This record gives sequence, structure tokens and C-alpha cells, in this order.
Amino acid sequence: MHVFLGFTIGEWGNFITIATVCAGLFTWIIRVALVNPLQNSIKELTSQIRDLKMDSKEEHEHFTESLNNHEQRLNDHQTRITVIEKEIEEKK
Repeated sequence: MHVFLGFTIGEWGNFITIATVCAGLFTWIIRVALVNPLQNSIKELTSQIRDLKMDSKEEHEHFTESLNNHEQRLNDHQTRITVIEKEIEEKK
């Protein structure tokens, strides 16, 4: 019978099997307890950021449209004021 560091080859095989099973169990527990919840949280956060981006884009478009409307009205008022000023100057 072969002996290495006081253990037989069969005992070494048992140790390696036990260590492999324990490492696999530890990996599975870590995945279930930490990795999967983190992946779910990241997916949810990504979805919320995407929704926020879309909302922000819609809001920006609304404000741009409103700004353009205000600018047009301001230009119309400026034109009316200029016309009125010319009429006043002509009456003098």
C-alpha cells in the first residue's frame, strides 16, 4: 500500500472529494446569497435608469417646445413694439 504524508491514496482521494464538495457547496451558497440578488438589483437599477432617461428626454423636449413658443411670442411682441414706436415717431 502506498502512503504519502501518513495517508494512503484512498484517504487522499476522500480528502480531495470532501474538499471538492465543500468548495462546490460554498460556491453555490455564495451565488445564491450574494451574486443572484446583486444581479437582480443591477437589472432593476438599469431599468430605472432607462426609465429616468426616457422621462428626462420627454421633459427636455417639452421644455424645448415651450421655450420655442415663448421665443416666438417674444419676437411677435418685439415686432409690435417696433411698429408702435415707428407710428409714434411718424405722428410727431
